[in-house]
Amino acid sequence: MKSSRLSSNANVLRRGLVGWLLMLVVLAACGDPTTGPVPKTPLEGLAAISGVKMVEFDQALFADVLKQFSNTTINIYVSDDDYTKLFPKAEEAVTATGYQKLDSPTVSKLITGDTLGGIYARGSTADVLMAVVAVPSDSAGLAKSLNLPGATEAQIANLARQIKGKKSAIVVYSTPGIFSAQFKGQTLLPPPNRRGNLKSKP
Repeated sequence: MKSSRLSSNANVLRRGLVGWLLMLVVLAACGDPTTGPVPKTPLEGLAAISGVKMVEFDQALFADVLKQFSNTTINIYVSDDDYTKLFPKAEEAVTATGYQKLDSPTVSKLITGDTLGGIYARGSTADVLMAVVAVPSDSAGLAKSLNLPGATEAQIANLARQIKGKKSAIVVYSTPGIFSAQFKGQTLLPPPNRRGNLKSKP
């Protein structure tokens, strides 16, 4: 698989609310260090964020996307937090489980508009592509964003019911190193500090 295919899929997904390109795992609800055990996986971390709820759906909903990436799964979480506030928590949750963010110009170009995210890798055998996005507040916008190729009306209705009324969503693609392999040699960024604050670029 070439990076051009990743870019093509990103454009398809961006059309939908599931047009969220990248993102996984969340740990500290308020940005403060937690006293409980550290999550072992990004998904465990994301699920532990206060106010974050996992969306239940059949993986077949994303069959058209998943068929291009072997052994890949998609998970979605929703929150009442604004996406700009949720992203630092999500990123800290991912890096707390040993993943490091890839500093890739190609990936950065995919993060536009009301989307924040990146690719996070742990060695060469596991990575996650995570996107934190704003959920459309109007019914028409939500319906348009959930216009997924090959999905049935019932599948879309189930997804919309769980997402409607939320402010943001985390979309996570978990793979056995597929995405990070496309960007070998890219710089691994240090994790954000433990209060969940990300350094802004000048």
